[in-house]
Amino acid sequence: MMKVVDKKEKMEKGIDDLLGDRHEWVDMEKKEIGNGENQTGARIAKRTFKPGVVVSEFDVNFLDEGKCRKYLLEIFYPEGARCPICGKLVPEKSVQRFWENKKMKCPYCGKFYFATSKTVLSAKKLSFRQIYLIALFLGLGVNPYKIAELVGCDKKIVYYWRGYFEGLEVKHG
Repeated sequence: MMKVVDKKEKMEKGIDDLLGDRHEWVDMEKKEIGNGENQTGARIAKRTFKPGVVVSEFDVNFLDEGKCRKYLLEIFYPEGARCPICGKLVPEKSVQRFWENKKMKCPYCGKFYFATSKTVLSAKKLSFRQIYLIALFLGLGVNPYKIAELVGCDKKIVYYWRGYFEGLEVKHG
């Protein structure tokens, strides 16, 4: 019987090491199993729901890429889907393709483009959700080093975007 206890403690210690402070141990109720005997209550690891834990477990994949893409593209194209080269409206049959940022050919100027062409989004190697999160966290005043960690990018990229957003505030401010 002693080995079971040692094994149980070892298992709980292993789980503690794995989960850190993201859980708490909860003792289950003792249950009667017949003949007046009680079954020993089991211990289970229950995840905690605390702001610090949520932040530490946050992953960019919690956000929908399509929604972030549409949101950002609508900021750059408030009048609707347009060829970034000649400025003509995208034909109705191609609008969805535009908002999905797929390669397109303008029927007016004949040039190939993406919705991100000729925007600050074109040369960046980040997903739309990463860019959205950088803007959100900067707006909330989160430290750029922490943003880089949460978003999964280099801190130089966060500083680049901070400079870009500050430039927009100066122009429109």
